[in-house]
Amino acid sequence: MKLFWKSIFVIWMMFNFSSINGDYYDNSDSDLNQEDDDYVNYNSCDLIVLGAGSAGSIVAGIVSQNRNKRVCLFERGKDESNNPYLVIPNINSIIANVPDAGIAPIEKLTTLEPLTGPKFSEVYFSFALGGGPAVAGLIYGCSPPETYNEWASLVNSSSLNYTNLNTFLKRSENVLINQSSLPNRGRDGPIDVNILDKNDPLIQTTANAIANEYNVTFGNDYCNPDGIVGVWPFQRFLKRSPNCTPTSGPCLRASSYKTYVEPFLSNRSNLIVFTSAQVIRIVFSRPNSTRTRAEGVIYIKNGRTYYIRAKQHIVLSSGVINTPKLLMLSGIGDEDMLNKLSIPLVKNLKGVGKNLQEHVVINLFFYSPFSPTITTESTPLAMFFKSGLNSNFVDVENACGYVPTFFVPQLPPNSTGAVLICYIVQVRNTGSGTISLRSTNSFQVPDIQFNFDPNLMDPLIWSFNKTRNAINSISPPLVEIIPTQSKLPLNASSQVIREFIKDNLGPWHHSTGSCKMGSPSDPFAVVDVNQKVYGVSNLYIADNSIVPVIVPTHPATSANIFGQRLGDYLINRNN
Repeated sequence: MKLFWKSIFVIWMMFNFSSINGDYYDNSDSDLNQEDDDYVNYNSCDLIVLGAGSAGSIVAGIVSQNRNKRVCLFERGKDESNNPYLVIPNINSIIANVPDAGIAPIEKLTTLEPLTGPKFSEVYFSFALGGGPAVAGLIYGCSPPETYNEWASLVNSSSLNYTNLNTFLKRSENVLINQSSLPNRGRDGPIDVNILDKNDPLIQTTANAIANEYNVTFGNDYCNPDGIVGVWPFQRFLKRSPNCTPTSGPCLRASSYKTYVEPFLSNRSNLIVFTSAQVIRIVFSRPNSTRTRAEGVIYIKNGRTYYIRAKQHIVLSSGVINTPKLLMLSGIGDEDMLNKLSIPLVKNLKGVGKNLQEHVVINLFFYSPFSPTITTESTPLAMFFKSGLNSNFVDVENACGYVPTFFVPQLPPNSTGAVLICYIVQVRNTGSGTISLRSTNSFQVPDIQFNFDPNLMDPLIWSFNKTRNAINSISPPLVEIIPTQSKLPLNASSQVIREFIKDNLGPWHHSTGSCKMGSPSDPFAVVDVNQKVYGVSNLYIADNSIVPVIVPTHPATSANIFGQRLGDYLINRNN
């Protein structure tokens, strides 16, 4: 009898969703197909993971260690394991500069921000096996204890403090540096981490000039319990290969998919990866009740629509933009917004798509007649500062590095020397942006508003001035080469610099927080301390959308933490 009613429910949901989406996909061949020629045996899975990015790949890799649990990992992008743009480490600047060329799985959309005036900001997000680290700058960032301890306070749970979360980070990493020089790091995890060489004379001169200006030290490892304020060599996700060192190749990108999933596909028959599969809905039983359960997902592959059932859990790891989008399309979100689009309500969670936070960046460019021994478009120097203007937290990052001159079109062809690029980043954005649906079309990008806090300008101006002063103190002096920048005298007024920054800043593609973790008393919390969606018994989130407050550094490692944490929780619970 139970099976009969469950079948009736699934059929009802199929027709219900078909009526919502019938205007943009064709399922006239059949109703939701339970089988595909490629996946005939996989019409149900114990665990369904939606998104093969940083966190999702880790969850799938951990839980699939239990060979009795069938794990299905869905990825919208196709399998591009041999795409050189996703394998060769230092080719990421090409991807960043020509996202419309079709050479990498990046989607671009635009958002109009009041703070930046009448211009659009571009927003990129990846749809690749491995997520952001498969296409971005490979930077392995570590947040300071104060960040995680703030999360613990906001969520009212010590499980989020630095000591506990750093345990998961160490469990995931394998730092390829001498043990005695970095005693606080993980050595046995799947993800290889390299630290860039800081011994080049020109890089040392640059780092020391900036460290002196900010009155900080030039250290070795920002992943430490004492905090990240200072100047440091950057760390990168690099997959170990026989001759791979921090300064020479061949090295390969070390995304979590490459380390937690791909090596085990040949010997774990219970681990199945669905590529080019667009999930358009999560299907629920007993919606809007105390017993709501995620039953399965509807997805489109090769133009046909399918349904696959989850026996135990569903983990949503679709990223900061698409995780709230999929929740809202499935009926979880702000009731008023869902009603406007005639989406049947499953759970009224007002925080879905709220609390969106982002870093903002302004660039400085300097020409040097000299070159470091190694030039790379992956910036070798990380710098973190506390301006003290609006908070006591780290609120500014500088990322500086020398690149070959051909990367800067403002210079004549065949120019010698190198170009120093410094990214001045405000990393403590207390504004609260939103993600909202434009329609019920699963293929339409949502509306994104960052709503940048006007107060973020003050730390940017402070750091912009100090970094310019530091670079101009180097002998022989470097030359500012971007025309609008070079017209700014070093003693330009605060208002002139404010307008320059306002006209040239933009997002740094580090979005977080759109489905934040919070205590039961927080009206905008979407997940609890175990990363479970409030009000749904078996639906979890593992990505940076659950971050309560944005991290002050590159966020890929926080996604790794949430993936490792949830993977451990689920496999221990299932066992």
